[in-house]
Amino acid sequence: QWWSLFLGGVQLEAVGDAAPDHLFPEDALANHLRGVVVPISSRMARDYAAVSGDWADHHFDAESAARSGAAAPFLHGLCTFAICANAASDGRALKRVAARFAAPAMLDNDINVDVFSIGSAGNVFEASCAGSKIASNGVVEFR
Repeated sequence: QWWSLFLGGVQLEAVGDAAPDHLFPEDALANHLRGVVVPISSRMARDYAAVSGDWADHHFDAESAARSGAAAPFLHGLCTFAICANAASDGRALKRVAARFAAPAMLDNDINVDVFSIGSAGNVFEASCAGSKIASNGVVEFR
């Protein structure tokens, strides 16, 4: 797992291998497979919190979400990631999933995932919610 975290004013030493490339191939746009629409709700956020243990207030409370820089409560990032990976997987076993988060998925809206083929090795995807791109440069590689 590769993880990026911003810590203002902190200088850290790089550790581990560089993350593999997962830029969205421009020619993939010609191979649109499907659009998947997944409604998200506060219930989904609570169900995800129950299994993950992530009860951070910004997923449930408007004031807490505002303190996090969001306009309203939003779905957990890893839940959003799983929704996108599922939409792009074709029901196949996955070897690798990667994406860039661009914005949070706002509750009581739909996540729209556009899936494009990059051949037998996998698919790529982009996702939006409430008029904003929430995931870019998404890729699923099949086993």
